[in-house]
Amino acid sequence: MTDTTTEDTTGSVGDTDVHGEEPGSEDLVAEGIPLVEGTGRRAMRWPQVLAAGLACFGLWLLLDSSTLLRSAQASPFGTRRSVAIALLRPLAATEHALGLAGVVNGVDRALGRTGTGVVQVSRGVSTGHGHGADPSRPLRTTDSTAPAPATGPDGFPQLPTPTTASPLHVLVVGDSLGVDLGNPLVDDLVVSGVVDATADAHIDTGLARPDYFDWPAELRNDLALYAPQVVVVFMGANDPQNMVVDGNAVAYGTAAWSEDYEARVVAFVKEATDTGSHVIVVGMPPMADPGLTAKMQALNQDLALAAGSPGVTYFASWPVLSDPSGAFQTYLPDASGNEVEVREPDGIHITPAGADRLAHAIIGEMDRALGLHVPS
Repeated sequence: MTDTTTEDTTGSVGDTDVHGEEPGSEDLVAEGIPLVEGTGRRAMRWPQVLAAGLACFGLWLLLDSSTLLRSAQASPFGTRRSVAIALLRPLAATEHALGLAGVVNGVDRALGRTGTGVVQVSRGVSTGHGHGADPSRPLRTTDSTAPAPATGPDGFPQLPTPTTASPLHVLVVGDSLGVDLGNPLVDDLVVSGVVDATADAHIDTGLARPDYFDWPAELRNDLALYAPQVVVVFMGANDPQNMVVDGNAVAYGTAAWSEDYEARVVAFVKEATDTGSHVIVVGMPPMADPGLTAKMQALNQDLALAAGSPGVTYFASWPVLSDPSGAFQTYLPDASGNEVEVREPDGIHITPAGADRLAHAIIGEMDRALGLHVPS
């Protein structure tokens, strides 16, 4: 039997017409809104795609602004660095005000992202002001026939006065505050013309969580690679937290915690002194948050006690980065009496001007404690 049904080219079968388009698609096309072929779905206009992309970029920039700011501060001085810092500072302040930094760090740890931001630079006489240590430089050895050098103020053999031919080798290690300090201290040492300096600093690290970042192992690698005569340690802001010792939890704020933490600091600096390196342990500065300031004061007591071994000197950054009463200040007067910003908006980190202020003070302590003179 022959089917005599006539095809209705203007009607529809079900919800789709004979051209495979959704009802009302003619209206969308008439409005200039294209359809995705074969789906009848509306395609986004390019301004909408651009707006969505910019929104995603803005959200990422806000969530990662603190890390980006610290990376910018660790970059070489210049216009690019200055512009990046100027743009990122207000974003970082907003991120911390909204409490987003902790969320981002928590997500990273949940996803197993254990890598940390890092600044690693080597500059100086034998490195040609480039990056990376001189692989041909041998480790230090002791000449048993040479007369014993005089003992320096720190109880270790006094270092010879550095020269261009025989530069002083300095290593700076630390957490995110070490990132803040690293480049300025390296630059201020290198400008003397008689120092090779290296900075190795990792954000979100410390001695309390070796499962997250193993600083003793990192220091051993640095000692073997750079053979420093002086090691500057600037870390601890992340350490006021519970620790695990021999498989047992040790609560922060207890006497047991202080005892165990002091033992970790002693073992850490001993890695350096066992190779003949002098060590300068730099204490934590005051913080904007009173609770965190109290934690830093307690931590500094542990750091100072641990620095009583021969070859180890404790240097307090507190007076350098506080007002005469010892209180936190975002701005402090420079040598000319002009107010300069020394602390970042988060109330924790140090600005380039503040880091330079601290670097000059540390170099002065190196002169005093180690019995040598580094030209400034």
